[in-house]
Amino acid sequence: MKKKMVFLFAVFMGVSISNHTAASELKTGLGIGIDDASFQVYAPIVLKAVTLEPTISWFENDNSRYGQPGGFEGDFMRYELGLGIFHKRNLTSETVFYYGARAGYVQEETKFVSFSSTSGVSQTTKLDGYFVAPTLGFEYFFVPGVSLGSDIAYQYSRLDGKEKTVNTGGFVTTPFSERVIKQTTSDIRTKAILRFYF
Repeated sequence: MKKKMVFLFAVFMGVSISNHTAASELKTGLGIGIDDASFQVYAPIVLKAVTLEPTISWFENDNSRYGQPGGFEGDFMRYELGLGIFHKRNLTSETVFYYGARAGYVQEETKFVSFSSTSGVSQTTKLDGYFVAPTLGFEYFFVPGVSLGSDIAYQYSRLDGKEKTVNTGGFVTTPFSERVIKQTTSDIRTKAILRFYF
């Protein structure tokens, strides 16, 4: 199902571009999110009535601690593939206000291992699903074709998947346990974006 969602995004983008290109001049660009926590790439496609903005972002975090008599290792990864659809209004000759929404596919993976001198636990969680994020923002063009902008979004995510746990004691590994996880989250996100238009 998740692969179908990605395919539908690609089809929607192609249909939207073909419907608008004949009536308007197509302008494309490249954007980079300015964020310490994650890496974000944007590809704005400016049409006559709307702006489409495919987006890819990912976040990774590694955490570990070692000591006596044990320690732990933890890895987390979140990947998003989305599409934004926005209407724009010129506030001044240099400033543009936009509003719309982003939606797309999300994948998360967490690996956690804890251990001591006599036992250990290995836990792996894999989730995927979708997100929807109504968004408001603005761009300021400090030179033609280059803008610095910021947007704020209320993002809702719904994920599901499985968590697998393996307990180890000495040289014996017990059969792993598995449980189904369904997770919904919502939060407010702000980001700064540097965009270049061609």
